[in-house]
Amino acid sequence: MTFGTRLKQLRKQQGLSQQELASRVGLNRSTYARYETDDNQADYETLQKLADFFGTSIDYLLGRTDVPHPLTAGEPQADGSPAGSRDLQAIISEAPVLYFGGDPLELSAEEQEELLRHMRLAWMLIKEKRQEHKASLATARGRKPGGRSS
Repeated sequence: MTFGTRLKQLRKQQGLSQQELASRVGLNRSTYARYETDDNQADYETLQKLADFFGTSIDYLLGRTDVPHPLTAGEPQADGSPAGSRDLQAIISEAPVLYFGGDPLELSAEEQEELLRHMRLAWMLIKEKRQEHKASLATARGRKPGGRSS
């Protein structure tokens, strides 16, 4: 399968027009259309954008593999996070356009920061609730929250 055929297939699976996809990855529609017809080749940066957008590898886009989502070895990344995971803060700040419920969120840098502040607050509240739940379970079992019996 050619690069253009694979791009067209992935775009149609997402239910997007060429214009919608081009806008989401920051390309001109006519440039993107030439990729789909194999009349033009994407540079490395564009290949990375397209692979990230479709959640696949560059090798898959180029037809070097037929496995769209390569398996990871399960080794942690350099920052210690599990293989295949991405930092949410990086996703928000690096994505040209984010989508929520199918609606595009074209956020300014200030709006991205505000979104991250709200997410940090929500995460703090979730962690508090988890701790409270853990403490109540320990109390219900007749133990102090530290794990010792009374």
